[in-house]
Amino acid sequence: MTALNLNTPDTEARKRLCTILIPAAARQTAKEAHDKRHLELKQKRESLWVRPEPKVGVRYRVLNGRNEGSTGTLVWSGKTKWGTRYALALTDKKLPNGRYADVIFLHPRDAVTVDHERDVANAALVVEMGNLKGYESEAFAAELFRLYEAAAQGWGVSLTSLLIRTVSCLNEDIDRTTEYVRESSSTHWACDGAAYNQVGNHLASLDRKIKENRAVVALITSRISSP
Repeated sequence: MTALNLNTPDTEARKRLCTILIPAAARQTAKEAHDKRHLELKQKRESLWVRPEPKVGVRYRVLNGRNEGSTGTLVWSGKTKWGTRYALALTDKKLPNGRYADVIFLHPRDAVTVDHERDVANAALVVEMGNLKGYESEAFAAELFRLYEAAAQGWGVSLTSLLIRTVSCLNEDIDRTTEYVRESSSTHWACDGAAYNQVGNHLASLDRKIKENRAVVALITSRISSP
């Protein structure tokens, strides 16, 4: 969580807080929440896939190669000149000498134990990791309005009036920046060498600023219009 100094009576400083610093602080907090949650989920997934010591009779699923997707029973594991190998019997069929007929040899990394509960848990974690952007967006909105509420309370104004004024200032900045980007883009092609790249990077950063400000405006507008 980023600490902001809200104790300022200066009008321009308050405007900067509402239009720049508060959204930036909320984004940082949301990113930290995203990264923390991502690490937690990643560690949970990794813990599911800790390989147990090989044990004869345990069922394995093949992950790679021509037998990918097949399941078999571990009948042997040990060291060979190619490193550690597993021998999986894909069927119960045996040869006259008593050995399994349909046996494949593979590296331990190419097989995983058959575990339905683990697979279900892993699938749920995959879905949750895929939803992390939504999680980050929710964290951003929560922190954004927490900071606006703190500012409104500290300045002795209503939250609604503060949000309305903030939207007005953000829209002015969006219009001004959009016009600048439009005018600069029309002459960007004439720049040479390093200047071309510098101008291009600058315009790209302004496009990101516009996009971020529009997102804040959309959130605030939704909050204001909510009953």
